[in-house]
Amino acid sequence: MKNPKILIIGDYTNYQYHPFSGIAHTLEGLLSGRGLEPKFTEDRKELEPENLSQYDALITYVESWDQVLPSNQIQGILDFVASGRRIFGVHCGISYANPEYYELFGARFTNHPPLHEFPVKISGEKHPLTDGLADFRIEDELYMFDYKDFLQLKVLMEGDFEGKAYPLAWEKKAGAGALLYLALGHDQRAFGNEMFQKTLLNGALWAIPK
Repeated sequence: MKNPKILIIGDYTNYQYHPFSGIAHTLEGLLSGRGLEPKFTEDRKELEPENLSQYDALITYVESWDQVLPSNQIQGILDFVASGRRIFGVHCGISYANPEYYELFGARFTNHPPLHEFPVKISGEKHPLTDGLADFRIEDELYMFDYKDFLQLKVLMEGDFEGKAYPLAWEKKAGAGALLYLALGHDQRAFGNEMFQKTLLNGALWAIPK
C-alpha cells in the first residue's frame, strides 16, 4: 500500500502576517515517521485539478485575504472534496476571497481582538480532532466569523472572549468529502503550545483516508 500523499500549502514569501515556515516546521516534526508523504509548498498550481487529484489530503495555511483563486484552481479544490477527500484548514487557511470557498468552509473571517491568552473549551461531542484533549489555555488570535449557514457546522472547540463563546474549530460535510477548520495558529506562541500541537496532529490525521 502506498504512503498517503498530503499537500500542505501556505506562503513562504508573499504573506502579510502568517509566514508558512513556522507551522510547516511544526507539522513536519509532528508527521515525521508516520508513513506519510507530505509536500510543503506555496505553489498555487498544485491546486489545479490535474495536480491536486494526485494527493490524498489537503492542509491549507494560505494567507490570501483579498486574493481570488483562478477558476481552475478553485475547481480543483471543489473536485477534490466532491471525490470524497478531506481538507484541513488552519487559521488563515480560510482566507481565499472566492464565494465558493466561503460556501465550502461555511464561514469567512471578519475580525479578531488583540492577541491575548484565552481559554479553549472542547465540545462534548466525540471527534478525531479533539481525541485525547481537555480544555486548555492558549496565547493566540481569537478569530471571529460571518457564517454562511451555522447549522451545517459541527462545532468542536470554542474560545471565550468577554464572556461570550466563539467557535474555534468545526467540521462541515461537502459532497462526498468534508472540511475541518481550526482557527488557532497565529505564530510560535501557539505552535509551541502542547495542546495546540496535539490538535494540529489530530486534524492532519483526520484528513488522511483510512
